[in-house]
Amino acid sequence: MLLWIQSIPKWILSFLDWVVSLTERLMALAIAYLVFYVGWHILHPPIAQSLKDALQILPADWKLLLILMIPLFYRPIKMLLGRVKGLPGVDLEPPEKRETGSAEGE
Repeated sequence: MLLWIQSIPKWILSFLDWVVSLTERLMALAIAYLVFYVGWHILHPPIAQSLKDALQILPADWKLLLILMIPLFYRPIKMLLGRVKGLPGVDLEPPEKRETGSAEGE
């Protein structure tokens, strides 16, 4: 299916992986800065005109923000779900094991 990826040299793939991880961190820092910046201006009432303009544009461009946030949080959530062993109240056993376990108990 993706045999052409195997022909790419490893150093290029590792460089691209480094670029993705760097971009994730920079996006996280930018979002954190934006949250603190807006929070600071909310706590201190004299809001600049540029911030008022930005807050008016934000509802119109929420799709762009969503497109940026999906790659930012995809890898951490995927890694977290890969490490999850079990959650309280959630049965993570495959259905086959549950059926055989209940049949043996009867």
